[in-house]
Amino acid sequence: MIERPGREQSQIFGEDAALYERFRPGYPRELMEAVVAETGPGPVLEIGAGTGKATRALSALGKQVHALEPDGRMAALLQLNCGPALSRVDHVTLEDANLPDAAFDLAVAAQTWHWIDPEIGYDRVADALIPHGRLALLWHHPQPKQGLLGEAVAQLYARLAPDLPSIWPGTKASDFDPALEPFAATKRFRSWTKREHLWHRRLDAPSLVGWLCSGSEHRLLPIDQRTELMTAMAALVQELGGEVVVNMITVAHTAYRV
Repeated sequence: MIERPGREQSQIFGEDAALYERFRPGYPRELMEAVVAETGPGPVLEIGAGTGKATRALSALGKQVHALEPDGRMAALLQLNCGPALSRVDHVTLEDANLPDAAFDLAVAAQTWHWIDPEIGYDRVADALIPHGRLALLWHHPQPKQGLLGEAVAQLYARLAPDLPSIWPGTKASDFDPALEPFAATKRFRSWTKREHLWHRRLDAPSLVGWLCSGSEHRLLPIDQRTELMTAMAALVQELGGEVVVNMITVAHTAYRV
């Protein structure tokens, strides 16, 4: 985890929760149907619900959500967006949550598990799930190949932000494989399965800039550098015809409590 004085990376998204809500993508129904398949009617534990991107997908499939969201600014939008779908919202991290034992059929962490301490998180979730309950870890990733767009963006960042660890939101977790983790991922959970949904994100300049600026690493850039970078990115989109297509993949890792 990257930290800067006074700004912890995992908690930076609430600085502009409306930006996150407007420009981060939701979750494809087809993939969410596979996540909830054969789970019981009880509430879903959602870990780091944010502004409700995955919450709405779960609600559309008839699920009530017990949400953990430590940032009050994100939680305010979560309540506004998803109030009827929420059985409860706790303003706390998974590590600090006081969860009932064996109370949930399903636990979901959408774009959040990389902020969780795995030595604590897997055990906490396993204790909260019923026997054979399911854990689902979801991420949106840009696909490795982005064609001419990827080449142009890489050149732009090499010039204006050469030290930025990653360009596209979601890139850093793209090699995550819980079945290989030396923690309770394999001691408390079995039958890890990986599902992938390939799709394309069509973005104009404001949408691309907003999406990039919703990422923690971009938000940690000095404001002058970020402004110069995003101005150049918007100009690039205009040069490419006013709209670009980013090739995406949404991944769901699922497993069952032992």
